[in-house]
Amino acid sequence: MGSLNAGNNMSNVITMPMISSIEEDNEILLESSYEENAVPQTRLVELSQFSLLKSYCVHYTLFDGHFLSVYSKTVFSKPKNYWLDLAYLEPTPRRILTVDGPALYATGILSLAAVVLILINGFYGEPWTLLPITVATVCSASIALLVLIYRSKDRVVFFSRYGRVNWLEFLINKPNQRACKDFIEMIASASHAVSSHQSSRHEQRLGAELREHRRLRDEGILPSKVYEDVKGRLLGQHANLNNTFIECDDHKDNQMEINSSNLRYVFKELFTRIVKKIVSIQKNNKKPVLPTS
Repeated sequence: MGSLNAGNNMSNVITMPMISSIEEDNEILLESSYEENAVPQTRLVELSQFSLLKSYCVHYTLFDGHFLSVYSKTVFSKPKNYWLDLAYLEPTPRRILTVDGPALYATGILSLAAVVLILINGFYGEPWTLLPITVATVCSASIALLVLIYRSKDRVVFFSRYGRVNWLEFLINKPNQRACKDFIEMIASASHAVSSHQSSRHEQRLGAELREHRRLRDEGILPSKVYEDVKGRLLGQHANLNNTFIECDDHKDNQMEINSSNLRYVFKELFTRIVKKIVSIQKNNKKPVLPTS
């Protein structure tokens, strides 16, 4: 069973590839927001997670508070060894529970059938009449339960910041609750710290994150279909950068275009107008009334 340890305790050193320049997309200005040839140097902390029922083994290594190395291996797939730049990771993780529906239904039906057969076989039938069917049903229910456990996941997921792709996930409380929680909090803090020090413009961040998605696709980590979806999403955000503000023009019948990203400004503007209107009404009411002759 793995654990959370200091970096010096690991004998296997994972070689981290240097960031290579990739051709620019015509749609986005792909200026890098990190230094070229930036290579992780210092191992800070490590976490290993292992699940026998899920045939799942993964090892994480945090470098320099900026890069995360991931090595994963399952029974039915080849080992994967890659790294992530935490500058493009959303610092707020989400806990996601997925349950396999067919396996859940099969487990429930077979378990109910097994209980019924056991009761019938024990109280109403001959001792050996329904025994073979009962044993087969119990075994089938057990197999369905194992499939349910294997195909269901309770995990903490980190998404990419703008592409909203599942970049990183942790099994809940593996190897133990404290080690898992501490490492997840460390990743979240490191991601927030790295991204807060970036001084590039928003469009440059979109372009740099698109580079990261392309690199993961080229390394076989990210499927091509997912990459195309992410690319369209990032390009759409880039196209809408200039449309995230309120357009207010007195020559256009004072119409306002309101977007979800600027509701705070909208409420502030409406409040200011209401206050000015109230003050204007009060001033009009306080005007002295001239006596009529």
